[in-house]
Amino acid sequence: MGDSNLRSNVIGSGSESIDNIASITVNNLITIGDSTIKTTSNDLVFNDTNAGAKTLSEIAANSNEFNINTPDLTGTFYNITDDDFTILINDSNASVSGTVNVYLPSPSDKRMLNIVKTGSSYDVHLVGSINDIADLSIQYNSYTVHSTAASWYVV
Repeated sequence: MGDSNLRSNVIGSGSESIDNIASITVNNLITIGDSTIKTTSNDLVFNDTNAGAKTLSEIAANSNEFNINTPDLTGTFYNITDDDFTILINDSNASVSGTVNVYLPSPSDKRMLNIVKTGSSYDVHLVGSINDIADLSIQYNSYTVHSTAASWYVV
């Protein structure tokens, strides 16, 4: 495949440029400059010659912006903290005794949260200044909510 075919197949017929791309390989591997991105069956692997290889999960685990929290639930509630980004709610935990209320913090500009129901025993209900009824009753269902300064919105 020549450069002109690569350019049109990757970015279409617009005026964008891909001159800085060193190579693209069809074997689930993209190389840009000194960095390589490889897709695997369940993760992305980023390999930078200066920083080494890290999966997206490893990058997320080391970043407060992508904090994944599985709270140790006791009773029927969880208060979302400032450090939460994705919250995995295991309502099948033996200490849970009914519908789990997840309390959203006061809305702040441009914050996003992901709430995932990982158990199968009880409903999970989002509580706070939210634009819609937000109940999770099926295992592995989730909500992503985004806030403005005034309210949370289900997206």
